[in-house]
Parts: sequence; structure tokens; C-alpha cells
Amino acid sequence: MTDEPTTLLEVPAAALRATMVVPEIQKLVLSTLTSRLVRTESADLPRLAGLAQADLRDLRTPRPSVEPT
Repeated sequence: MTDEPTTLLEVPAAALRATMVVPEIQKLVLSTLTSRLVRTESADLPRLAGLAQADLRDLRTPRPSVEPT
């Protein structure tokens, strides 16, 4: 995968809904969003693949209660 310049578009919801009635636009937008979501999920997979025992132990450790001053 190469780094390429990206253009980010912010489209108002009403405009997106209006253009999504065109089947060709709908297919293009949905396929692009789906492919990027799959790419993002696969990039997160190694990070979320398992839970470290030290982190789980830390979550089970009671914290001292703090009294309001």
C-alpha cells in the first residue's frame, strides 16, 4: 500500500440523501465506504486480538476510595 494524497469531503446529510437515490452514486459510495471500513477493521485486528494479563489484573485491583473535600 502506498501513501497517496487524500481529499476529504464533508457532505451535508440532506445532499447525501438526495444523491444516494441515483443507483450508480449509491453503489459507488457504499462500495468505497465498505472497502475502507474493512481496511480499518483489519488494521485494528492485531491491536485488539488479545487481552494482556497485566491489564486484566490491573482492572481487578481495587482502587482506594477518594473522599470529596
